[in-house]
Amino acid sequence: MYQGYCRMMGFRAEQREFTPDMSINRGCKKGVIAVSGQDVYKHLKHESGVHKVQRVPETEKAGRIHSSTAIVLVVPEVPREFAMDMKDIRLDFMRA
Repeated sequence: MYQGYCRMMGFRAEQREFTPDMSINRGCKKGVIAVSGQDVYKHLKHESGVHKVQRVPETEKAGRIHSSTAIVLVVPEVPREFAMDMKDIRLDFMRA
């Protein structure tokens, strides 16, 4: 779903990790994608959270709806090399 959105918006989505769900022999247990492009974080930052997915499986004869949850975490990638000015750091020491 997010890869399709990224294509539509002109972002580049790269699959970094995919773990299939072996208990049902299909689906995804864990997936990680890295998205790059202009203002990506601005567009995706509100997607973080738990999403509920509802579906009727092909094997369901009674037509019951099954629901699953997916956790989405959106974080900006911080470069390994960065400079921090010591006057921007505040240290507080407190005792009870």
